[in-house]
Amino acid sequence: MFKIGTVTVMAAVALAAFSTSASADTGPARDGAVRTSSVSVQQGPWAGCPVGAVCLYKGSTWESGVDKMFWSYGAHNLSNVYGSRILFNNQVADGGRPALATECYQYNGGNCVSDPIDMYTYRTRNFDQINSVKLYLG
Repeated sequence: MFKIGTVTVMAAVALAAFSTSASADTGPARDGAVRTSSVSVQQGPWAGCPVGAVCLYKGSTWESGVDKMFWSYGAHNLSNVYGSRILFNNQVADGGRPALATECYQYNGGNCVSDPIDMYTYRTRNFDQINSVKLYLG
């Protein structure tokens, strides 16, 4: 883990078959999320998250392990999910359209964060006020 300005970037250690590059935003998001960069590696299973899934981790590190996996487009309601967590979008494009994920403050995908998590990108944020995760095509 290293800091760039006020943003914490967790660089994934790639396996020998992967090449990595990371870039970070220059500051925190307006909504309080800690932005982390995409990890540009050959897409595959990563830290327990299979290709095609969006994974919510138990904490703010990869080592915390996957708590929930989401596989289908639409809203997925959360219960008893609190604290700082990683949400990793390991989806692949569908019909040439990007598969996106976002956090929502209301149940059933209402009042969502304005900037989605792109494919093979993760974001760490406090989930105390998040009540659903939404998967959709861009």
